[in-house]
Amino acid sequence: MKKLICSLLAGVMALGMLSGCGGSEEATKDGKAKIMIVSSERSSQKVMQELIDGFNASHPDIEVQYECKDDTVGDYLKTTYTSKNPPDIHISFSGMDSLRLAGMIRPLPDDFMEWARENVIKDAIGDPDLDGKYYSIGKSGGAAAKLAYNKDLFAECGIEAPPKTFAEMREIAKIITEKGNGVKYGFALPLKDAVFTRYYVMIPGCPSGLMNRDGFDPATDKFDYSIYGKMVGFLRELIADGSVFPTPYTLDNDTARAQFAEGNVGMIYAHGWDVAVYNDQFPAKCDWAVVDYPVFDELKGGHPFGVGGTTGWYMSALSKYPDAQYEVFKWLYSEEVQKRLLETNSISSATLKSLADVITNSEKKNGAEFATRTYPLFKTDWPKRPSPTIEGDDDYTTLKNLILDPTLDIDAELSALNDRYNKGYEQFKIDKTELGEDVSQYYKPDVDYIVDSPEDE
Repeated sequence: MKKLICSLLAGVMALGMLSGCGGSEEATKDGKAKIMIVSSERSSQKVMQELIDGFNASHPDIEVQYECKDDTVGDYLKTTYTSKNPPDIHISFSGMDSLRLAGMIRPLPDDFMEWARENVIKDAIGDPDLDGKYYSIGKSGGAAAKLAYNKDLFAECGIEAPPKTFAEMREIAKIITEKGNGVKYGFALPLKDAVFTRYYVMIPGCPSGLMNRDGFDPATDKFDYSIYGKMVGFLRELIADGSVFPTPYTLDNDTARAQFAEGNVGMIYAHGWDVAVYNDQFPAKCDWAVVDYPVFDELKGGHPFGVGGTTGWYMSALSKYPDAQYEVFKWLYSEEVQKRLLETNSISSATLKSLADVITNSEKKNGAEFATRTYPLFKTDWPKRPSPTIEGDDDYTTLKNLILDPTLDIDAELSALNDRYNKGYEQFKIDKTELGEDVSQYYKPDVDYIVDSPEDE
């Protein structure tokens, strides 16, 4: 195992060194170092392009290009790495652990981490990777997860208040759908990309106490997906009632949000970054607001809040222009960028300490509740979660199939999923230990996700 990894690392590092040298010569001939950034955050696309245009105007030796992909950005990035031609800077995607091991992801330089520890909130920095290095930090502040609802549609249907329990949510969804005449529906469930089961199955159960770290329980050092069975069953009920916008199997997130903005959906799960979506990307034609997720019976956990907010930017180790790449990377975390994103409601809070008291544009009031944390909080991004290689369907795919196929036995399928991940986790620990990496950080017998008050943060 050690020989294989070392050989792979040596080959990739050599390729990265050659790419860097070749890029320097190419930059001299062209006169500019071309840096490609790839994201999937279309809600802030316009603002980011304006910022990048300004950067390019003030940096004659660098030309930054910015592309915003749809929900298939992960597949795109995997393809570019396979062809050894990834973008210089990009967002996170599944499978990055293997790229890090192969030396394809550039670790953050020491001077950047020194700056970050002095200027960035602790939650956004997080813990280093297993090799003791940092590869990214959060690029926007904490993001609340809540239920968005169409206040106009609620009023039209005689619904006086948003749901406090999932039973109430089911009944409200039925009423809206029955009165919607095949045009308006109670709920939108975008499952075209299975990754959205994280936002529709894993996170909404947090206030009900159905919570761990995306399937991993650090207190037992085991994977346990059985806690998500109740939410899977609830979503099955909504589908069986005919209360979800057609059709969840092919519905993507942007289409779902666009239909909510048009006024055709009564309720949809949302995060802090959706403020910009409904104000700019798909300007809402309805009066809307957000509330905390319902519960199954009573509050037993915490209201979900992403530590450090959205995941950060990553640098490819195969960049042709590593110096320019690093300059652009640092700029992406600058006060100039974060302040502008705050002012336009593209993010709900910043990672820079200097912007802790800056609020979003007061003229855009819808969605302001995202900036207000509801206590007790459940920290959805803490602690670190292992990423083992498994045989068979992964967790997101399994959860998607369970929601959409009522013939599947929920308990049996989740038990088999536990077995796949725990088997993979045992091998994961063996492989990482052989590489000299610290796997003990995953086991936290006294883990406490819950934050009871602001003073405890």
